[in-house]
Amino acid sequence: MADRFAEPDYNANDYRDRRPTYNVTLFDHVMRYHRVGSLLAAVPVVTDDAPPPLNNNNNQLDKVAVDVACGTGQACIPLADYCGFKHVLGVEPSEIMRKAAIPHSSVTYVAGSSSDLSAAIAPYVASLGQVDLITSSQAVHWFELPAFFNEAAKVLRSGGTLAFWCYSSATVIGSEAATALLWNWRRVLLKDYRDGRLDHIDDYYADPKFVPPAETFRNVERVVLPSKEHPTSVMHKSLTLADLREYLTTWSAYKAYRNIHPNRVGSEEDPLEQTMRELRGALGVADETATIKLQWPVGLVVAKRR
Repeated sequence: MADRFAEPDYNANDYRDRRPTYNVTLFDHVMRYHRVGSLLAAVPVVTDDAPPPLNNNNNQLDKVAVDVACGTGQACIPLADYCGFKHVLGVEPSEIMRKAAIPHSSVTYVAGSSSDLSAAIAPYVASLGQVDLITSSQAVHWFELPAFFNEAAKVLRSGGTLAFWCYSSATVIGSEAATALLWNWRRVLLKDYRDGRLDHIDDYYADPKFVPPAETFRNVERVVLPSKEHPTSVMHKSLTLADLREYLTTWSAYKAYRNIHPNRVGSEEDPLEQTMRELRGALGVADETATIKLQWPVGLVVAKRR
């Protein structure tokens, strides 16, 4: 299913422009774990999506970060701009995604996958085993996990951090009915077109197979954000219903539906049209210019290289 992102007709520009992005609070969690080895470290409440960067300019521990299956660079840019990494390598197997990736002077996008990470980054680092941070967002459920964990251990320095996260169905703030419709779209209308691996993001990587091996990693923690201890949202966005429609078209399961039923696209049978029609009704609006606020829960897994 992940191969759909590499198909010639996949619109990577839509993926880049329509997918939600991450509040910097998420990167606060990652960086504080990176520095102290615990998610229990206090994280300040962030009310602005663009606060001043963390004080990383003189931090010798924050030189090289690698984002695996980086897509169009949604996580690479804050790793450079907010977290202060001097060199960020975005590793992505899809040429279409790499061509649409967001340019940045501190980010290099390279061809490669989670299973050949060391070979992909070798030309860009002084030596393997010196990477400070490896991240991956909304992608690890597609990986061959033993190979990925092995490669991560190979390229991380001792004490380096592995952090990966996922998000599931969005909550429509102020409307339980609209929230239920988005869950119905995800789990009912597209049920027959979903790759089974997507179920792992609905339980936020709770399956034990997402725990990095104890032989090479320590201080493994998992949290679903926001939580009682960390109540600030790490992923939210205001958008019009028209924007929401465009976002839903980037889903791999809907891409599969369109490939199987091209003649139904745009008709009353189309699950996208059904969902948008019912959302307008639930929200009491006549068209798709209305604005809604979405919040996505995020499952975050972190570990330290021994």
